[in-house]
Amino acid sequence: MPSPLLGRTLDGKFRLDEVVGAGSMGTVFRATQLTLSKTVAIKVMKKEFAKEANYASRFKREAKAASRLDHINSVRVVDFGDDDGLLYIAMEYLNGRDLLTILSKEWPLSTSRIIDLMSQTLAALAVAHEMGIVHRDLKPENVMVLRTKDDEGHEVELVKVCDFGVAKLLPDRKGADGEDVQSATATGTLTATGMLIGTPEYMSPEQVSGLDLDERTDIYSLGVILFQLLTRCLPFEDKSAIKLAMRQIGEEPRRPSALTPGIDAKLEAICLRAMNKAPEDRFAGAREMRAELRAIHGAKESATHAARSPLPPVSRRIVPPNGEPSGDDAALSKAATVLASHPPSAADRANAETIAAPSSKDVPDVEIPAATGTLAAGELAMPPAPRVTVTQPSAQQLQMRKRRMWLAGFAIVVAVGLLLAFAR
Repeated sequence: MPSPLLGRTLDGKFRLDEVVGAGSMGTVFRATQLTLSKTVAIKVMKKEFAKEANYASRFKREAKAASRLDHINSVRVVDFGDDDGLLYIAMEYLNGRDLLTILSKEWPLSTSRIIDLMSQTLAALAVAHEMGIVHRDLKPENVMVLRTKDDEGHEVELVKVCDFGVAKLLPDRKGADGEDVQSATATGTLTATGMLIGTPEYMSPEQVSGLDLDERTDIYSLGVILFQLLTRCLPFEDKSAIKLAMRQIGEEPRRPSALTPGIDAKLEAICLRAMNKAPEDRFAGAREMRAELRAIHGAKESATHAARSPLPPVSRRIVPPNGEPSGDDAALSKAATVLASHPPSAADRANAETIAAPSSKDVPDVEIPAATGTLAAGELAMPPAPRVTVTQPSAQQLQMRKRRMWLAGFAIVVAVGLLLAFAR
């Protein structure tokens, strides 16, 4: 059934045009920012939250903190407010797909793609954590992936972490106005009415237990997301939220490789470490986990490079045979064949030996740089040959050059003489 809020204008600024999503905390609308005629996303919180004591002031304080996030991988908060008891937060509108949609349509994902998506997500969280903001509700639906282009015009995927509006501020951190803030949600995830904030499938043991939270609760949630990217399954599933919470607290997750054979062992180890029950056994922060992921990617690139067989950097000089025009393709081809059929020895590498064809006094040497890269079967061990054309000037041309030089010198002498005459 259509939302009764459709068509309503909040605070005279945002017109709600279409419902694009809904969750435990509220409903997300595509809206129009009237002053700029710009499309934005508006999340309207459920009314039962506004009825709680101090919730409105807490929401505004934490929404203001989220609005300070300025990172390419974080969705930008543009405004927030309270319209007659309707708490809302306005964010940039993203035209992309969430990670859950990608999982359902494109799984399995390559290791490099998983590392890239996770690295971007962790980059956004690292900045948020350093500002004292913990997300608390990380899940694939809150990770948007946009198609865009890099500086070279290549199509790439850009991650945007969404829904920082229900995040919490850590204790003894500064608020937006510089004052010390202690979030009412800093010591747990249960509201005054007993409603659990977050999504049980992705919540850390300390989060479902209502204990103190810090950045490592987000690390646990990312471990669950990584588990899902690797296996397309959740580590713990149950129809009962209470039983699911108990499994998060007391049950060890299955190894991803038991569900999907062939998973990179190091990537599996990162996933399981992030999901440790004790926060102190997880990664200390987002940057540490991101560095471990990127190290896997770097190691794979190094292994690929080492598997190749690049030619040694040995310089060669090729002199075309007598009687053939300089730069002739046949001469260069003959020299290339010599190189291909006689691989350079240790002496070659040490002394940069010169291989010369029959010489010609009228034609200068053509320097061929050392070849690098991997040779496929049948390839010649040299780069594409340049075409060089050399023409020796004739006696008549030399005589004309001398004559022009003499006339230029005479003109200079005459000009200087005239200047001296006028000076007198």
